[in-house]
Amino acid sequence: MPALLIFTITTIHPGARPSSTSHLPARHHAPPPPVPPPPPCPRLLRPRRIRYAPLSSQLSPPPSSPALPSPPVPPPADGDLEIKHVSYYSSFKLKSSGFFLHSQSIQYGSGSGQQAVSGIAHAGQSGSLWMLKPESASPTHKVNVGDPAKCGDIVRFEHVDTGANLHSHAFTSPLSGQQEVSGFGRRDENSDTGDRFELVCDDGGAGVSAEEMVGKMWRRDRAVTLRHVDTGKVVQVVPNKQYNDPIRGHVEVSATSNKYITAKQRWTPDDGVFFA
Repeated sequence: MPALLIFTITTIHPGARPSSTSHLPARHHAPPPPVPPPPPCPRLLRPRRIRYAPLSSQLSPPPSSPALPSPPVPPPADGDLEIKHVSYYSSFKLKSSGFFLHSQSIQYGSGSGQQAVSGIAHAGQSGSLWMLKPESASPTHKVNVGDPAKCGDIVRFEHVDTGANLHSHAFTSPLSGQQEVSGFGRRDENSDTGDRFELVCDDGGAGVSAEEMVGKMWRRDRAVTLRHVDTGKVVQVVPNKQYNDPIRGHVEVSATSNKYITAKQRWTPDDGVFFA
């Protein structure tokens, strides 16, 4: 029996792409779900300016309290307190007629042979410092550091560098033939009555007598005369009597019994350490 041949004829339109499945029956698919629209962009907000009030305006002021009255200031016991005074155990320089009372570890070659006391024109040496001390340290005459020295007080002057006390006695000074002034003892050792001097205050031209000045404070801007208690003579500088070696250029300091006090016998406090 002759074979049966079956032919399938497919018509292809011009411009159409051939499909390998065009001969398959069409399948019906479900449509895809709709895509939700994107969320809207957030609206950009402009930054707000924040104004801050000062802190002081936010705090309420504290309640005002009544001002306390100032305590009354007691009047000074002495009118001289308005100007600083010279006080005990202060260390300072004494100046007269342009010279400073000075000493050092050099002995006189004549007279007592004790430590020499002289005057120098320049103040840049520690050998011109003297400590003001009371006459004695007895319980009945107690003087504290910083107590004011007063006119008429009996005092001692201790040389800071060597510890010798300003001293005078019945020996003749080496240059002028007056009474010798020396340094004697070591601090409170070997001290005797020859170390005692009375503070005779200058009235500053007010016409007040020395007797009327007794008991008033020794002011730093006022001169005093140092009257030696044992002999009654006063300490002076002698500018026209100069030493040779070993203290060349120094002038003599001695004690005199002149009736009328001159500038050479007046000693004014200068630089130093003062206690109050």
